[in-house]
Amino acid sequence: MRYIILVIAVAVMSLQNLFTKQYNRKTDRPDSLSYTVVSTFAALVFFCVLSARSLQIEPRILPYAAGFGISYVAAFAGLNSAIGEGPLSYSALVNAYSLIIPTMYGIVILKDEIRATAYIGIALLCLSIFLINKKSEEGKPGRKWLIYILIAFVGNGMASVIQKMQQLKFAGAYKNEFMTAALAVALVTLAAMVLFRKKDIKSGIRGCWKYASLTGVANGMANLLTMILGALIPSAILFPTFSAGTMTVMLFASLFLYKERLSRVQIAGYAVGILSICALNL
Repeated sequence: MRYIILVIAVAVMSLQNLFTKQYNRKTDRPDSLSYTVVSTFAALVFFCVLSARSLQIEPRILPYAAGFGISYVAAFAGLNSAIGEGPLSYSALVNAYSLIIPTMYGIVILKDEIRATAYIGIALLCLSIFLINKKSEEGKPGRKWLIYILIAFVGNGMASVIQKMQQLKFAGAYKNEFMTAALAVALVTLAAMVLFRKKDIKSGIRGCWKYASLTGVANGMANLLTMILGALIPSAILFPTFSAGTMTVMLFASLFLYKERLSRVQIAGYAVGILSICALNL
């Protein structure tokens, strides 16, 4: 059963990136901040509906919720902006690799069991990143993309760590309460950013609500499934598996759906990256 949940989780994680890419392709002037606001609101509604009348916020989860909320803003806004600035394949890959942060948290802090093959996996991972980025200067993602993807990388990794910490602290309880409080923090933060920007809010929301709403629901489902799987699968296995799954789906989407051109060396880099995740799971 847990592997069925894992497959569904990988699918909905990949859908987030696909919906975001579609929005950026269909819109002349993408508004990543408004997009993130609507996505976060949709994810918050998802958890509120899921909880119905049983929602009771436990004060002890609020520090975790605040930390997750800020990390969530960084991850979501950074990735949305990166996808708008550069290739989907690059953005999805680097974002998938951010799960090395909770993986190392599981190994170093939680003392998850690690075999010799895991070190081989880490070495292959480094080689994969090198190969995928080995190309001429022409066509490389720009400085803005690099800044956005670094923000997403750290935010996504830390959000997973904080999520895992909360579930361990409360023995798997308060999943919906935690996410509801965390998304409320994220939404307030994002709303303040939108107001500070002083642009036409209505037009931004009107232009993105369809894809952003779908992204938010997919994100809500992905976070719920991640918390469920966190109690069933060690972090050192769970998060690399997420990386492998989303990486594979997004590679095929980039090549066959969006016709992004990758060199043979880069495709080999993806193959090595998938092998690295397999080694981490042995």
